[in-house]
Amino acid sequence: LLQGDSGGKYTQEIRQIAQNAGHHVRFIDGFVSRNDMIGLLRQSHFSISVPFSDQLSSAILESMSQGCVPILRNLASYEPVRENAVLIKDAPDIENLLVAAFEKTERMINDEWSVKSESSIARIRKDYSRSTIVGKYLALLKYVESEI
Repeated sequence: LLQGDSGGKYTQEIRQIAQNAGHHVRFIDGFVSRNDMIGLLRQSHFSISVPFSDQLSSAILESMSQGCVPILRNLASYEPVRENAVLIKDAPDIENLLVAAFEKTERMINDEWSVKSESSIARIRKDYSRSTIVGKYLALLKYVESEI
């Protein structure tokens, strides 16, 4: 679990939940280099994003590009990647939410994970490649120019 810039109390709470649940979770404090992050993502099976509100973040897309299956709260902003994700329902507190995520992924068989992993990589290559993003950006610029 990459800590990044999350708060200390929050990080400690997540550590405690994972340890109490008996799941093997590796914690990495602070920031890591881009190359180290890619290496860690390639070793991982899942990425987790369970905020109460969010946008479709680059962290989710980066993890998917390396074959991680995202574990996501069922938010509208995650619509573009829902079919590639393991969705979890809302829970009243973070502990129940994370335990539900860990339990759901434990029940996944390798074939199911492999299909989701491969579809995650394909989704990123199709919808979020550099050429696709540049094309969308140029189309947006053209639209803005036509409105001026």
